[in-house]
Amino acid sequence: MIFLLASLAAFRLTVLLVEDDGPFNCFGGLRTLIRKTPLSGLADCGYCMSVWVCAPFIVMFETLTVTEGLLTWLALSGSVYLMYNLKQWSDSVQVLNQSQSSMYLAPQEEPDEA
Repeated sequence: MIFLLASLAAFRLTVLLVEDDGPFNCFGGLRTLIRKTPLSGLADCGYCMSVWVCAPFIVMFETLTVTEGLLTWLALSGSVYLMYNLKQWSDSVQVLNQSQSSMYLAPQEEPDEA
């Protein structure tokens, strides 16, 4: 249960840091600051960011050995990777559906009856 909660929390935090601006643009501002450092690649890559976001969550699994901790860290990051991939796919499908529906909903001109 803890692993699932940690995965969901890490996913949300990853999306907040990489994509969302958040209230009062706090995450957008943080992203701008990150882009000015050598860690700038993290600001735009959810997959990269998830590795580092998941690291602190290992503290929740306090009875792990070093090896188990490393494996859990990678497993958490992998679960975030899968969720982020699913989100990207879902976003792509929505864009595709919107573009297709706009094709069919285009106003049609009525023929002139002269």
